[in-house]
Amino acid sequence: MSTSIVIEQSEKRRAELRSEMAVLDQRMQTMTEEMRNLDEKLTAKLEDMVKEKRAASEKLESQKMNIEKQLEELQGKQESSTQSSSATVRCQHCGSENIANAKFCESCGKNIE
Repeated sequence: MSTSIVIEQSEKRRAELRSEMAVLDQRMQTMTEEMRNLDEKLTAKLEDMVKEKRAASEKLESQKMNIEKQLEELQGKQESSTQSSSATVRCQHCGSENIANAKFCESCGKNIE
């Protein structure tokens, strides 16, 4: 084989390799761009998810505070009811218990002094 044929084949092979390299470079650029786009989409989706989670958390916190307020109100009413129901007076005629401010016995109907 002559030197010129070897050089010619070598040049041809280099041209083929350069062409393949250009195709690979183009593919790499395309993939890099696709990765950037996916990264942006994922970042946006994660940000949306974080916002949704914060909103849900704030809503739950508000509901919790509302429930705690209602519980406090109920406990206050219960304590008030317990205090008023524990203040009783006994009828001196029949011995029945009546509310503290009763003027007449609920059992016998007689005057409570």
